[in-house]
Amino acid sequence: MAGYATRVRADIARWREIGLVDPATAEALTRDVAANERASLSFGSILAMMAALLFGAAILIFVAANWEAFPRLLRVAALFAVILAGYVGGAVLKTRGHAAIGE
Repeated sequence: MAGYATRVRADIARWREIGLVDPATAEALTRDVAANERASLSFGSILAMMAALLFGAAILIFVAANWEAFPRLLRVAALFAVILAGYVGGAVLKTRGHAAIGE
């Protein structure tokens, strides 16, 4: 199924062909649709996000259940690794154009 922006662009082209709108208006409408287009979430992307959240929760539960069994040095190293991973992940997301998520 085509998204809203795709359908509107097709409608604008059809309206221009049959003379309902002049070419300048059609171009302005097409630019407006392109400027306000949102990327929607697909079912697959939502499923992948839920899987990542559940996997992260499983890791947290495992670490919490065994926290006392880990040596002190491993605990400190794990905390630094998590902090470093957060900073690196945020930097990568910002460089790829996902500034809001990278923050």
